[in-house]
Amino acid sequence: MAVNRDTRVFCGSQDMNFEDLLALAWLLLPPGLPYWPKPWNTIDSDPAWRAMMALGSMVASRAIEVSTPDSRHPGILHTCPPQSIISHQVEQATSPLNSRLLSAVFPFKCTRPLAVILAEGAGLEATDPQDKVYALYNIDKQFTRKSLIWSMFIMARPKVDYTIPWEEVFIRTAEFLCTIDAETAINLTGRSQQGHDANMPSWVPDFRNLYLLETFSAHSDNWAADGRPSRARISLVKLPTSRPGTTRSFQDYSYVDEKGKKRAVVTKALSVTAILQDKIVYCSAQTSLPSDNSRPSLDEMTRKLATDLGFVNKNISQYFTGESGVDAYSGTIIVNTTSQSVLASAEYEREGFTGWRAWLASPNFPNDQPDYHRAVENIAQAKFFFTATSHGLLRLAPVLAREGDYVAILKGCRYSVALRKVGPEDGHYYEPLGQCYIHRMMRGRAWSLIQEFKSKYQPGSEDEIVPLDSGNTAPANEEFGGNAGVFPFNDKSAYRNIVRVLGEIRIALI
Repeated sequence: MAVNRDTRVFCGSQDMNFEDLLALAWLLLPPGLPYWPKPWNTIDSDPAWRAMMALGSMVASRAIEVSTPDSRHPGILHTCPPQSIISHQVEQATSPLNSRLLSAVFPFKCTRPLAVILAEGAGLEATDPQDKVYALYNIDKQFTRKSLIWSMFIMARPKVDYTIPWEEVFIRTAEFLCTIDAETAINLTGRSQQGHDANMPSWVPDFRNLYLLETFSAHSDNWAADGRPSRARISLVKLPTSRPGTTRSFQDYSYVDEKGKKRAVVTKALSVTAILQDKIVYCSAQTSLPSDNSRPSLDEMTRKLATDLGFVNKNISQYFTGESGVDAYSGTIIVNTTSQSVLASAEYEREGFTGWRAWLASPNFPNDQPDYHRAVENIAQAKFFFTATSHGLLRLAPVLAREGDYVAILKGCRYSVALRKVGPEDGHYYEPLGQCYIHRMMRGRAWSLIQEFKSKYQPGSEDEIVPLDSGNTAPANEEFGGNAGVFPFNDKSAYRNIVRVLGEIRIALI
């Protein structure tokens, strides 16, 4: 039986309407199902249905079993449990022992789980393609008006103000998200994740193609960067005005209001702390345009492989960890084929790369596809670029990255990012391009190296440090680094140079 806004269902002795049912739906989802069965909805494009789809996987893990249909009204729907069971489920859903999604709360007098807020958002009268973001933008006006239980069962349906440009709504939502979950906010940033028509700052997520649940749930990334020694410390800062004798080159984000006046959408930047500063000096050639359907030819892939290996053999004979440059390159390529939250072992990297090269030369190419075939597709189809930095670090970067861009590990976050410098030359202003993998610098290694050098630095010894490993002693001579293959982890490095590369620096994302 289809359910629409005229449907009524018995809940114990109560007669519930569609809004009441929808508020309970995320608690009552049948166990083992990622979402309600198809007959539950009438139109796939209905905002309420889309919200339920977004909540599906998290709802399924928290609902208790609904055992029998309503014997008095067979076929109408499963019988909703009595109020005592509903109260128990609400208590369980709001328990701090549940997942990060349900324990994350908005800092208001009436704190409520995000799942509750999302379920409530489904009741908004919103039909615009961006309705899910407008819903969040409007729901916060309801927070202090009703208690938790009351707001769940008696949902208000505020009208959505579509006179506000969607870009501004996204920006305001992003600002709000930054105050709730800084890491998630940064995780969603980047030009590579924005639509081509997104006239927004680079730090504002493009919510148009995101499910709300995915947007505000925990993002587990298998390229963990700094070990998360502390919470991400971010803040919104005002963009500076033009300085005498210089030209301000920040992009002008603006819109025309209903009166025809041009108004600025954003005057703020997102201030973050970076604990690694390095510059891209080599970017692998793109063999073909990114496409999920196209397959690069054997000649394209072997040519790319030969070009990359030529650069590595010439400039990085030995990686800073002591492994050969070729092994480091093979690990960089193969590492992103491992399962979620697990980095590839050295043995897997070497075997995978050897198998990859043999596979390219095999007469069975491309029919016999080994497990690590995804590494080939990711590189050859330009989903990621292989790049090298001024200090000889090898990494996978988003397709927007180019030579001259930068790489940074953001303090308190699980990942590193590619950055492009913008604005005044004397300022630390960047646009994030997207997430990237840095070989052998993930899983907290960068943070550990900083602490190691801090502990071994001997004050009063003219910036000398206790010798660690032998290595290239050429000095760094660029703003963010030195020549390729010269990572300053060696017995001649000055502590101030180490801090210059791995020390903390405050930057602004605009």
